[in-house]
Amino acid sequence: MKRILPLALTCIMLLALAATAFADVMWEPMENQFYDRQRDECEYNARSYYANGKEGFVTLWDAPGGSLVKAQYQNGELLWVGYTYKNWALASMWLPDDRTEVTGWVPMADLYLQYDHISFEEEYGDQFVDYNGEFAGYTPQDEGETFWFWEYPHAGSPRERIQTNEDMLDALRGTAEQQSHISKVYVDQSGQSWGYVTYLYGIRNFWLLLDNPTGGGIMTSCFPEVDGLIYSGEIIPPQEPVMPGKSYLPAILTAAVVVVTAGALAFFYGKRKKPTE
Repeated sequence: MKRILPLALTCIMLLALAATAFADVMWEPMENQFYDRQRDECEYNARSYYANGKEGFVTLWDAPGGSLVKAQYQNGELLWVGYTYKNWALASMWLPDDRTEVTGWVPMADLYLQYDHISFEEEYGDQFVDYNGEFAGYTPQDEGETFWFWEYPHAGSPRERIQTNEDMLDALRGTAEQQSHISKVYVDQSGQSWGYVTYLYGIRNFWLLLDNPTGGGIMTSCFPEVDGLIYSGEIIPPQEPVMPGKSYLPAILTAAVVVVTAGALAFFYGKRKKPTE
């Protein structure tokens, strides 16, 4: 009995660790002093927004109302917002060359929400029904088919194209041992059925066209969504960023301190040094 109890406790601890591994990992900025200080007051957002400043660009600051410019982007650039603090957003961009993270605070009023799966649910959620085996009978035409995963039904273009395997097909169709990962179904105006998946092998929150998962014959938009938003006036036309005046204030104050200190030292030592005969 003495040996069984420690063994049981060890198993419980290992199971707890395994459960933690499957939990969502919430992103946090690598370096942001304001976020570190106000973490408890920040709300998790995890949505994408287009830059949409009144002057044709946005400025990312070190803190809400801060004085240090972290980055500037023309309107239409897509930024990812991890957290919000009151009416400010902690926005991030990852540089394509080395995936360096650039993060700063920008007023929410200077951002335009990108339509996403949450927006679609808010608009059409009352038409969703529970999944009831609509994809269970799917038979692939070829081995290793490529499925199109969509941010929402009839988005301008698929979010991802994923080559399938037998395990993925079973996870989507469901088996006697496991339920399908498809949780909701939406039928569009043309009668096509779409299935919503919350999580599948690291991919989150996507839609699959159940009647045609490989995307054959589906028309996609030839123009980025942002072009249409600018054309319609929902996003202000982009302009070349201009550094804001208050961003120069710290440098001006530093220079002023240096000049005043140098003058004081010159005056002080000038009085102490008197000509000797």
